[in-house]
Amino acid sequence: KVKFFFHFKDYYQQVINAFSALIKYGGLGSKSRNGFGSLVTKGGSVLSLVPRGQLKDFTAYSKQAILFRGKVKDTWCDALSEIGIAYRSARLDQNFEKQHSYDKRRLIAQPIVQDPISQNGRHSKPYFLHVNKVGNQYQGQILFLPYQYYDPSQRDRYMSVCHEVNEALSKSLEVSHDF
Repeated sequence: KVKFFFHFKDYYQQVINAFSALIKYGGLGSKSRNGFGSLVTKGGSVLSLVPRGQLKDFTAYSKQAILFRGKVKDTWCDALSEIGIAYRSARLDQNFEKQHSYDKRRLIAQPIVQDPISQNGRHSKPYFLHVNKVGNQYQGQILFLPYQYYDPSQRDRYMSVCHEVNEALSKSLEVSHDF
């Protein structure tokens, strides 16, 4: 259980909005971008986001944000599996990139297999896998939140690769710009 105590009401709505976003799109822990650490609430989320603005140097809502939704499933595991398979398929599709080739995938998230070409190490991927409770069932989703890629010479290529992944995701998941 989580309880909030406010000594100053000035930040009440900001805290509630941030916590609602955490419940609806994020999670807690090191694997939260992969769908683990999702929080479930008895009440529905009251937060409605309108992505706006330009890309930032960090993960933030922008006009380029996209929400991909899976089908409603009976179990949390089935919902996570559906979006996990869709995400993995999008990254590992032979049309996207050959197996054991990381040229494009390193733009999304540096593979755990480190290679000498990588100078900057791992960075945050722009995809957040998450499972929400819908009544007595569950629905997986992938939130795409791109950012201003840290290497200016690779920014256009980063967005191009993200577009390829998004196209692949849209073949198996519902695309939404409504958050």
